[in-house]
Amino acid sequence: EEEFSDPLERAYYELLVAHLNARLPAHPKGISGKVRLEIKIQYGSVITGVNIIDSSGNAATDQWARKAALSVSPVPPVPEKFAQPYYFRPTLVLTP
Repeated sequence: EEEFSDPLERAYYELLVAHLNARLPAHPKGISGKVRLEIKIQYGSVITGVNIIDSSGNAATDQWARKAALSVSPVPPVPEKFAQPYYFRPTLVLTP
C-alpha cells in the first residue's frame, strides 16, 4: 500500500481506488493474479497511460489489467495542489 505524508493526497488516493473498484469491468475466466499498475493522469482527470510496475506473471492478466484501468477514465479531478501528470499506483488483486 502507498504511504502518504499529506492527508489530502491519501484522501485523493482513496477516492481513486474507490473509483477504480466501482468501474472496473468484470474480468473474464482465466484472468487472475496480483498486478501493480502505474496510472498516469493528465488534463485534470484523463488517464493517458498505464504501465505494469509488478507483473502478475501472466501476460493475459497484465494486458487485461492495463486495458481495464484505461477504461475507467475520466477519474475524479486531480486536486490543484498536485503536479500533473499525477501518478496513481494501485494494486489489482484479481481472483478466479
